Amino acid sequence: MHLRRIVVAFCLVVSALSGVTSAAAQTKETAATPARASVKFVPPLGRTLRFQVSVQKYKDGKPTSPRSIAWVEEVRYEKADQGFTLYWRMDPASLPPELKIPALAPMIKPYTGAPLAFEVDSSGEVVRAKDWPAMLAGVKTSLNGARPMLLAQPGANAEIVDKVIGLVLGRFANLTPEQAPDVILQNITPIFFWSEFSMAVGETREASIQLPSPLLNATVAGHARISLVALDAQSATLSDHETIDSAEIDRLLKVLMTQMGKAKVAPAITRADLDIVTDVKIVVDVATGLVSRFELESHAGDGGQVAQRKSITLIR
Repeated sequence: MHLRRIVVAFCLVVSALSGVTSAAAQTKETAATPARASVKFVPPLGRTLRFQVSVQKYKDGKPTSPRSIAWVEEVRYEKADQGFTLYWRMDPASLPPELKIPALAPMIKPYTGAPLAFEVDSSGEVVRAKDWPAMLAGVKTSLNGARPMLLAQPGANAEIVDKVIGLVLGRFANLTPEQAPDVILQNITPIFFWSEFSMAVGETREASIQLPSPLLNATVAGHARISLVALDAQSATLSDHETIDSAEIDRLLKVLMTQMGKAKVAPAITRADLDIVTDVKIVVDVATGLVSRFELESHAGDGGQVAQRKSITLIR
C-alpha cells in the first residue's frame, strides 16, 4: 500500500477468515478466496479534476459554526520523464466568505492564480515542489502583504504581529522541496496516500506511523489500523483508524512553545483529553487509483466528543 506516512513496515496482517481454524481454511469446499483489490495509479492526463473540501470544527461536541466551510481545489496530471507532474490550485470562485476576510485573503492569493507544479512518482506519491524558490517567494509576498490587514484588527499588537509573521516565514524558509507539498497541499494531502495498494476484502493491516509536521520540523508518532471493507467493479472502500497518544501531542506542544520562545508550557492535560483518535473512510476508483471520496472524523479520545469532520469529494 502506498502510504508515505508509514515508516515502520506493516507489523500485522489479519484476514477476514482469521477466526476460522487452519484446517477449515485449507478445505476448498469451506474456505472461499476473498475478493482482492490490486490498484495501480493510472490518472487521467491533461484533465482538470475538481475536489470539494468541506471542514466542520467542533468545541465541546458542538459545531463552532452553523455550517461547514467548503471550497474547491483543482488538480491536473501530466506525464513526466519519471512519473507525473501535478498542477494544483484553489478555485478562487469557490472560496467561502470565511476565506475571503481581509486578514486571510492575501495569504491565500498565491494559491488561487496559476497552478503550482509538483513532482509525482509513478505510484502517485507527491515527492517534491518543482520550483520551490519561486513558490516560497510567493508565500513570503503573501504573508508580508497580510501585515496591514492583521494590524487593522481590533486589539492588534505590532510587535506580536511581526513576531508571528517572522516565525511563520522562518518555518517556510526552512522547508525543503520535499517537505513543501505536505504544507502547501495540506488540505488535500490525504488523497495522495491511497493511489496504489493490493489487499483482500476483510484484510486488516496495522502499523506504527510517523505524521509529519514540517513547519515545526517534527513528526508525531501514532498507530494505524487499515482495512479493505468493500470492493466492487468500480471502487474499493477502505477504513483507517488512527491513534496519536497524548504524550506525543504534549511533546509537539513543547516543540511549538520552544520555537515561540515561551519559557513555560501550560500544565499537562490529562491523557484522555489529549489522545487523538481519527476514523477515516476512503473510496478509491480501482481503474485509476484516484480517491473519489475521503471522510474523516477526529475525536478527543476513543469514543470521545467529535473535534472535527472533514470530507474531500471528487466532483469531476
